[in-house]
Amino acid sequence: MGTILQGANPPLTRRAAEAFNRGDYEDAYNLYLQAARLYGEALFRANIVLCEKRIGVTQEVETLTHGEGGKVSALQAEIRQLKRQLKEKDASIKQRFDELALLTKMLEEKNAFSGE
Repeated sequence: MGTILQGANPPLTRRAAEAFNRGDYEDAYNLYLQAARLYGEALFRANIVLCEKRIGVTQEVETLTHGEGGKVSALQAEIRQLKRQLKEKDASIKQRFDELALLTKMLEEKNAFSGE
């Protein structure tokens, strides 16, 4: 397999691998398609599928970060608001426990005084 590819057109397959390694999946995809046409699809099917998957993931990330009104920014803002609300609830719960502790102490003191 290596001999066929090296003798036929090493720059094409090398360029495809280099493009993939630097994250240029569309360029790698196109180069692997060219290689598949020249040398046979079976030799490059896995490379083509990997490129397709990476292109899909890249497009999804792009859509999430920049498209559809900036979903990531909206989600981050919502997370900040939920954290703030949680902090407020925690403070409220702490205040209620402190009040309960004070009332319990007062009740214990009253019972101790009444029991004497």
